[in-house]
Amino acid sequence: MRLTELTKGGGCGCKISPAHLNELLNDPSNCDKSFEWLLVGRQGNEDSAAFRTPSGQIMLTSLDFFPPIVDDPMLWGRIASCNAISDIYAMGGQPLLATAILGFPVENVDNNAVRQILDGARLACEEAEIPIAGGHSINLSEPIFGLSVIGLVEERKLLRNNTSKPSDLILLTKPIGIGLVVSAIREQATGFDHTSPHYSDTVGIATQLNRFGAVAAEIDGVSSMTDVTGFGLIGHLHEMAQGAGTTAHIGISQVPLLSGAMLLAERGYQTGGAKRNRSHYSGDVSASLSIPDWKLRLLYDPQTNGGLLITIRRDALPTLMASAELQAQSVFVIGEMRERGSHHIMISS
Repeated sequence: MRLTELTKGGGCGCKISPAHLNELLNDPSNCDKSFEWLLVGRQGNEDSAAFRTPSGQIMLTSLDFFPPIVDDPMLWGRIASCNAISDIYAMGGQPLLATAILGFPVENVDNNAVRQILDGARLACEEAEIPIAGGHSINLSEPIFGLSVIGLVEERKLLRNNTSKPSDLILLTKPIGIGLVVSAIREQATGFDHTSPHYSDTVGIATQLNRFGAVAAEIDGVSSMTDVTGFGLIGHLHEMAQGAGTTAHIGISQVPLLSGAMLLAERGYQTGGAKRNRSHYSGDVSASLSIPDWKLRLLYDPQTNGGLLITIRRDALPTLMASAELQAQSVFVIGEMRERGSHHIMISS
């Protein structure tokens, strides 16, 4: 049985809709007690929690898991692990260790497949130079896998998602469209299967660690950072702009898009997650009427281990680009932050 047949959805597209999540988190009964050592909690939609230890170190902790995004168990384990580790990198930290979260229907998934899931996770963690120090597993009707990750960051390098300034440039490190391509392969759309070059291109992006986040945090002038996951480029960019009280101006032609995703979007394909994201965020987005709707739909596409969104002072861009070249890291300038306008996101052609 294909792993993706055991679940109704896969990857970060399974996130609860932003509207539903906001309703849950903003419930007054959920107000947290104040802890002076907690620097970053659940407010602000940050990638990780951050706390100061008695010795003064800043620890980061995050948890991420989801149902299978692909049928290859080793690949699923690797993608899920890269996605979980990304939350540490997205705040400028270095991961230290991980513990695994595994649930699967024991009657439908054999031990060999489970071993391959864990092997994929080990590959990702070895690349990140961290151990999988333990974990927890349960018998579950739908398979899930992910990691809880602990990291470390110097306080001066801790990056939030809400601290950009007007005139900062907006950077993206990976093309958009992961969610749409893997959904098409899952649904066996014409021309999209596991032998397709679109598949290999997409999983290559999804298995790339976002370790450049720790490099970017070293650069003076980087003002904020997050990663693009289940709420799509628009959703996570909206969090950055709303939190900072700015407006993000991006050019649709500057946003890198996977070729397979463009082909699918032009055919009219879109994911359920993209529809939910658009329903929630589109009221605060102004887009040029000349932009084809299929391109706009892609900006709402949920990503699994998508790229980093970085804001940076203009004068610091050459330094970051030089560091990116040394790391063989792609970086795309997609726009800039400006003073707050009528919408938090403005999209030009």
